[in-house]
Amino acid sequence: MARLAVLGGLSLLMCLQIVSSTKLVCYFTNWSQYRPGVGRYMPSNVDPNLCTHLIYAFSAISPSNELSPYEWNDDILYKSFNALKQTNPKLKTLLAVGGWNFGIAHVHWIDEQKVPYATKGNEWVGFDNWQSFEIKAQYLKDNKFGGAFIWALDLDDFSGQFCGQGNYPLIGKLSSLLDLDYPRPPPSITTTAKTTTTTVASGDDFCSGKPDGIYKNDMDSNSFYQCVYGHTYHQRCQELLEGYTAEGTATDRPRLMISAAVAAGKGTIDAGYEIAEIAKYLDFINVMTYDYHGTFEDVTGHHSPLYKGSQDTGNHAYLNTICTFLQGASVHLIEDQEVPYAIKQNEWVGYDNKESFQTKADYLKDNRFGGAFVWSLDLDDFKGQFCGQGNYPLISFLRSLLGPDLPPLPTRETTITTSAKPPDNFCATMTSGVHAKPDDPHSFYNCANGITWILNCPANLIFKDSCHCCDWPLL
Repeated sequence: MARLAVLGGLSLLMCLQIVSSTKLVCYFTNWSQYRPGVGRYMPSNVDPNLCTHLIYAFSAISPSNELSPYEWNDDILYKSFNALKQTNPKLKTLLAVGGWNFGIAHVHWIDEQKVPYATKGNEWVGFDNWQSFEIKAQYLKDNKFGGAFIWALDLDDFSGQFCGQGNYPLIGKLSSLLDLDYPRPPPSITTTAKTTTTTVASGDDFCSGKPDGIYKNDMDSNSFYQCVYGHTYHQRCQELLEGYTAEGTATDRPRLMISAAVAAGKGTIDAGYEIAEIAKYLDFINVMTYDYHGTFEDVTGHHSPLYKGSQDTGNHAYLNTICTFLQGASVHLIEDQEVPYAIKQNEWVGYDNKESFQTKADYLKDNRFGGAFVWSLDLDDFKGQFCGQGNYPLISFLRSLLGPDLPPLPTRETTITTSAKPPDNFCATMTSGVHAKPDDPHSFYNCANGITWILNCPANLIFKDSCHCCDWPLL
């Protein structure tokens, strides 16, 4: 949980149809419920007064092109999520459709055989990837085999057109693992037109070979194509907007909102988005200004910089539980990007703090963006157990920076009392995490590297060992 205290991304928000309203849009992720111990995040952990808009991530689309739940308990979580509006009637809740798993298979791992497989509908496919190749290459070395052979060259992505990892990604990876003098093929050269308005007769084939993105449909000005991993999704935003407007009029309720989360890389924007076209039908657009760097690269880089770095070239030049980790780490600032990073031994971690949030918030206001969106709620120190700065320290600080358009936060009920050396020194021999405090059911221990912290539950709640959380007592 300590590493999870860094926000995944603070991003720009472009308000289109309601330009005068400042928004703080926050994502709730339905897989954060599976994190162990105090990292587990549920709708009950959400502060309904913190953000102006909450987005539930993600919903799937069924083979019959209908919205469908992704997790087994989404229907239950939907109710808890929307019930937050009972506490804050001004809160807006939205459902996100898609995500990085949209339109692709679910990947699993066979532990005893050390190989992956994928499922999609009623299909099951076993395959190899870089991780399984690393395991197999190590096996060859450990048992002193002379090398490996591949069956066959044409079964790898030899042209680099499908996996986005260059020519021969698996064989190239294997060669590097075996330290072979393997002559890699020359890198492929592709060109992308600056405008992508040409359509073909069959909409089902439109996205073949195109980057992910949203494309205008020249054959129908009221619709557009959404491309995801080569799959074509025909969208009719105007019809959706008109339908929502009619439904709102008929029920005498506010119209349902339509928004989109879009990539921030210039190459993707140029190749994939008809910005002026989709903006006609959307209330706001979330620009995902994060994940610029990650494990998919060979060098380190900050995942959410505000400005381009001195080493960024090409399209990269346009890319705009940490508290525990910081103990004993050396903290630095990337001056040209105005974001911090920390080093501890052989680990390098880029993150955000209040200073970088201040800089980014100033940028948002100076450039008259409609607000900010945060990915995601569960990546802040939502219980205030690690940073000693209260619940949601970064998002709360961001909220205070966005100006008078947002109502003040209510007074927090949760208090934190620390004791460096309590009488029983409870955590000295305990594993890190939360533990019941037998002499006071309204409090609990939080152990971190042998250090004891005593935390109090909110008023009227007690700590339950069964869920490692504060909950209402049984009546």
